Amino acid sequence: MERIERQAASYRSEVELGPVSDTHGVLEIQHCAIWDYRERARDSGMELVLDSPCQYCTHLLSSMIASARLRACHSLRSAPDDPGCRWEAKEAGDGQEDLAWPETVRLMEDDVARLPMIQVRTLVAAADLDLTVRFYEELLGQPCNLRFSYAERELEVAAVGPVLVIAGSETALAPVRDADATLLVPSLDAYLARATEIGGRVVEQPKVVPSGRNARVRHPDGLLVEYVEHLGE
Repeated sequence: MERIERQAASYRSEVELGPVSDTHGVLEIQHCAIWDYRERARDSGMELVLDSPCQYCTHLLSSMIASARLRACHSLRSAPDDPGCRWEAKEAGDGQEDLAWPETVRLMEDDVARLPMIQVRTLVAAADLDLTVRFYEELLGQPCNLRFSYAERELEVAAVGPVLVIAGSETALAPVRDADATLLVPSLDAYLARATEIGGRVVEQPKVVPSGRNARVRHPDGLLVEYVEHLGE
């Protein structure tokens, strides 16, 4: 929950973090700045791809909570002039009621949070990172939701929704250039086990990376995919 709070605050959303422990946490986004960003893009004449920015954010945040082996429950405030949401992370089967408030809608079932997300990869020179990120922010109508330095490999990484931008020198990019896609999963171990059971082959064992853990898998059709599990800080 602390990581979600920091991300929301980085977008200048109004956010309040409730009680947090290893097995339970509550967070309320009182006003969503990502929604504001999208509406400014709409007003500028940009064609928006998603019906709502919540379609992406709820999937992402649910996956982050699921990676901590907790169950995600959320509600969305329906008021168009004051968009916000409330989240609760709790142990499965703890008997607590899901959070709810007036004029809210439930956007997705908890099982959906366990679906993986394929990210398109684009590799660019280090000097082109900011320009590339801005392009996809404007194209998709949403801000960059992840950015970090991978100092060990002299890379900079950013994500804008389903687009993963990897920047560095030609030498630094060479070891990651052969992967065809990135698969963001809620549990790396579970998806590696599933992939190998149905014919995939792990060609690079799990390791710790700045965003969590990753591994690389060769699929039966020849596709080389980086599996990534984001871990809470």
